[in-house]
Amino acid sequence: MKEIRFIDLFAGIGGFHKALESVAKKKKLDIKCVFVSEIDKESIETYSSNFSIDKEKIINIRDLDDNMSGVPEHDFLFAGFPCQTFSNAGKKKGFLDEIRGTLFFDIVKILKIKKPKYILLENVKHLVNHDNGKTWEIIIKTLKDDLGYIIPKDPLILSPHEFGIPQERQRVFIPGVLREKTSLKDEYISFNFDDLKSNNILNSSNSSEIRKYIFDKFLEEEVESKYFLDKEKDSYLLNVFEAWDDFLKNVEKPEGRTLPVIWADELGKKYHLKSDMPEWKKNILQIWEIFIKWIKIL
Repeated sequence: MKEIRFIDLFAGIGGFHKALESVAKKKKLDIKCVFVSEIDKESIETYSSNFSIDKEKIINIRDLDDNMSGVPEHDFLFAGFPCQTFSNAGKKKGFLDEIRGTLFFDIVKILKIKKPKYILLENVKHLVNHDNGKTWEIIIKTLKDDLGYIIPKDPLILSPHEFGIPQERQRVFIPGVLREKTSLKDEYISFNFDDLKSNNILNSSNSSEIRKYIFDKFLEEEVESKYFLDKEKDSYLLNVFEAWDDFLKNVEKPEGRTLPVIWADELGKKYHLKSDMPEWKKNILQIWEIFIKWIKIL
């Protein structure tokens, strides 16, 4: 069996690596990680421990030369390139952020020279809409037209909760196959979304089934007492949670949207809306103002 060689860029603690290991085990594939890039010290320590890779060999992608000579030949490139500059939560500088926004083009350099057959890129959902869609257009044109990768026609936006994991975290994924290394004649990669999401138990209308799934799969049976709230010592927080529950039941929610979760350490702080704040932060602070009044009423 041919060994599948892959590289892991902006690797974090190794989400892509772990996923590929899981697939390889099920499909009986032989895989080998031949290059890792990451700059966060704690992430490097964790990645090295998780996958027995020498942390001294995990480097900053910006330290590579123009010929990408430090990157071995590989079949698969994974890259969850930094998302802060494209996120709704940031200043949305995009490619104008010279530190994080241009790292996509470091990926491009590797793709142009090494030509791996497969790619899988990942970023925040807002990447699709950033700068009125211009950023997305540049990325798609670069991958499809300039580099020759067959990619999905439409953005592939997925969230863990669609696959049976109780977390809503939408991300855009860009899978690709290099046209010159495949016999595929299709212009785009197509997906059967029903098959992709066939294990989506959290879409079930049976709330008891959902609770049982979460309790059985994710919650520990024996939990230390320090993780429980005390009725006397923690009466304020208990009142907050009760008020929040009541608030959610009564406040009108936009269709298809969720309200922010409780950030317990934020309660009681004084905030002032500023003109340079992102809209999402202004909205959350305004919700907090309403919620604090709600608590006082109760």
